Amino acid sequence: MHFLLLDSKIAGLVFFSVDRRGGKVDGLTSWFDCDFTDRQGSVQNTLSTSPMSRLTHWRQTVFPFKVPLLCEQHDVIQGCITVRKTPAHPRHLDITLQVTQKDVSGKEKESFTLDMHMK
Repeated sequence: MHFLLLDSKIAGLVFFSVDRRGGKVDGLTSWFDCDFTDRQGSVQNTLSTSPMSRLTHWRQTVFPFKVPLLCEQHDVIQGCITVRKTPAHPRHLDITLQVTQKDVSGKEKESFTLDMHMK
């Protein structure tokens, strides 16, 4: 899944993915790419924290599920992630991850919310 933050809403970032193979999903991983452009908008350099890119001091973020999702081929995993600064510590983040798993017909199989605090 790829997201352009210019298209996201302040309330949260909605996501979905179709499981093409089936199997166990233990969590989600996130990273970012930051393009640096010139005044004409042409990309001059990219800072990427992707696991497929050259290693930097930045890392990926893992959101482990308390219980893995057992997916069949074509199940849909969708949800919303909301990230807010913690009022008492502006460098800390409160993250809410809402996840729903549906089968190929759209019937809900699993749904849960994870609340996390990152320092």
